[in-house]
Amino acid sequence: MFNRSATLMYSSDDGKRKIYIDDKNSGKILAFLKSEKGMMKKFEHIVKLLLEHPAGATRDLYGRENIEKGCEFVTAMKPFPGSIRNSRIYCQHHH
Repeated sequence: MFNRSATLMYSSDDGKRKIYIDDKNSGKILAFLKSEKGMMKKFEHIVKLLLEHPAGATRDLYGRENIEKGCEFVTAMKPFPGSIRNSRIYCQHHH
């Protein structure tokens, strides 16, 4: 695993769960979230579920991705599951 700088975007009320954005790619990520109608709103909905009700984030909205060996801690937010857009925001878990 490599170290990268990231900025805190969201935190649960109890401080146990946090969502950071990668500093190197933050401009591209934020532009992507703003590029499609409803994308930012759906992203914030998934974030709220993850922070306040982690069990409520169903696999169709958020889940592990089996990309390749060595990527065991990679998950994806899926703002529009089942749609033609199939957009994903890949996430790295840190414990």
